[in-house]
Amino acid sequence: MFKYKDLLAIEVPLRSILKARKPVLCLALLLCLAAAPESLARDQRNSRCLESALRKIIRNTSSNYKVRSLEEMKELRIATYNLLNLREHVGKYRYAPDGTLVMKGAPKQAELEKLAGKATAIREIGPDVLIAQEIEGGLETLQRFADEELDGAYNAYLTVGNDGRGINIGFLVKKDLPLTVELETHRDLKWLDPTRPGKAVSPLYSRDLPVMILRTPGQPKTDNPLLVVLGNHSKSMRDRPGDPGSVILRKAQADKTAEVVLTYRRKFGDDARIVLGGDFNTPVESNEMLSLTGNGLSEAFTVSKNQVAPKNRVTHTFHPRDGPRELNQIDAFYVSPGLSKDVSRTWVYRYKNKDGIPLPLPRTYDQRELNPSDHYPLVMELDFQPILKKFKAEQGLP
Repeated sequence: MFKYKDLLAIEVPLRSILKARKPVLCLALLLCLAAAPESLARDQRNSRCLESALRKIIRNTSSNYKVRSLEEMKELRIATYNLLNLREHVGKYRYAPDGTLVMKGAPKQAELEKLAGKATAIREIGPDVLIAQEIEGGLETLQRFADEELDGAYNAYLTVGNDGRGINIGFLVKKDLPLTVELETHRDLKWLDPTRPGKAVSPLYSRDLPVMILRTPGQPKTDNPLLVVLGNHSKSMRDRPGDPGSVILRKAQADKTAEVVLTYRRKFGDDARIVLGGDFNTPVESNEMLSLTGNGLSEAFTVSKNQVAPKNRVTHTFHPRDGPRELNQIDAFYVSPGLSKDVSRTWVYRYKNKDGIPLPLPRTYDQRELNPSDHYPLVMELDFQPILKKFKAEQGLP
């Protein structure tokens, strides 16, 4: 069986083939990969594989992406996806005495298939911007995933937050997108937990509320940006002492997030184009979310030009031991008034079988465990030219 190191040993001649644009040789290379999917797919003893190595070689051969023209972009596609404990190295882990994770065994085939399934979903969606949750570790984890599994097509951005497990919120931005990125964090925001009287203040956000400010190249930071994107990952529904379901904490997080969005609207103007997306860990119709819509934000499905039935908005299934399954939309996009008329389409990606046919929603926990993640990716498409037109008018550009 070929391994990653075997292919890297012949990287130079392979790159020569690709650079020379030899169609017969390139076709032969692809046929070799397709001819033996079981043996070439992934080596259980190594988190890297032949497919990953091929992607790396092709990426190194054509690393100069042709930057798109904003004037030619019809849409801007943004997705949010909980990647379920994305780690830098797939495998079995244990907690060391100091609390760090240490690999203790090679990955199982199922783990490798889940990693491949996540990458397949993202490649099929083709987002310009991805808001990703549950990145275990730091920036390196997300960038490696993008490099090895997503053809090196994305730059990763991440600020480490407060989570005790070390899971973070990150962003992936396509390299051919002609925008500059500025990151801001809200991990240091505090609150006084009413369930812990007399206790000192503690971090409000379980992870963070990272903000990505997108501007055109050369645009001064003092100018209003083209777009502001906030990434969310609210507290889970696990009970806290004195806070069943963590409702109190999650509502406090949503309330503060609404205030943060208002702060950006005051800073950049009422028409500022702001997107809040992520995993909210509660149904969008719950009372905890009212502060978001009550402060001028619109949930994307409610303003999207396409109509989507509630059953097709489900992004998460829950399977209690003593009750029926629960189907909910707990992943969402919220947009400011400056974008509410520009949402052309909102949809939920469904995982597929080997024949490319969408799989039904899992009926049991065991069925859900077969999916790449316990969440489904959510996608929002924006009509980009009206956005660009308004932005240029603000900048006094033709």
